[in-house]
This record gives sequence, C-alpha cells and structure tokens, in this order.
Amino acid sequence: MTHEEALIRAFIVRRRRQRWLGLIGKPARKGSLRAHLAHCDGELDPRFATRVDPRDQNAISILQMILRICDESQCYVISENSAIDDRIMEIRNALEATVGGGMGTFLSIRKGQLAYYEGEDSCERYICRRKRQ
Repeated sequence: MTHEEALIRAFIVRRRRQRWLGLIGKPARKGSLRAHLAHCDGELDPRFATRVDPRDQNAISILQMILRICDESQCYVISENSAIDDRIMEIRNALEATVGGGMGTFLSIRKGQLAYYEGEDSCERYICRRKRQ
C-alpha cells in the first residue's frame, strides 16, 4: 500500500474516501488530488484529526508535537507545492517548506498511522493520528 492510499484510508471520512482513492488510481488524475488538498479539513475524519492550537502554528512547535508521538525523522510529502511533492524529506525540512506556505500538503510520517495536514488557510493545520490496527 502506498503512502497516499494508506493516508486516505486512515484519515479521510468514509463518504469521501472512494473519490480520493479514484484520484490516486490513475496517474493522469494525481494533479486533481494535489489541487484538492487546498481545502480538505471537512474531509478529514474528526476521530483522528486534531487541530493544531493557534499558538503553536509554527514549524518548530509542530515538529515538537510530532516528536512527542514518534521518533521518525523522515516523511513522505504529498503537496500542491511541486518543489516538495512526491518526495521523502526530513520532517523538519518538510515542515519549514510547508507551514505558512498556503498550499495544501500532507506529510505522511508513519504510513496510515501519523500524518500532518496543512490546508490553504492558516486555521487548517492538523495532526492526524491512528493507533496500529
């Protein structure tokens, strides 16, 4: 299972999941998925997505939150930002390139278990977390 598929199955609400999976199923439609990232906070499963407190909405604070959960150092990036999309990056570097950039981005930190989402608006920042199934 790819990072994209695991992320969708773990963190997107059931009623929208098939649409998202359809976007990754065909390489020609991946651009549609990237564009869809700008505003998907209503499509995140609220059971597993925790909004980042407005006081902690900077790369260092978010990195510290992630490091309290896991000791991973790298993540897979799915982003509207073509400079970082579809890359494995150090989490710190990925956050620095993402936070406040105004482009929809998912950082898949632990496949299907831990991710960071940032939408186009500053209020759309979430830590997405599921326990092992």
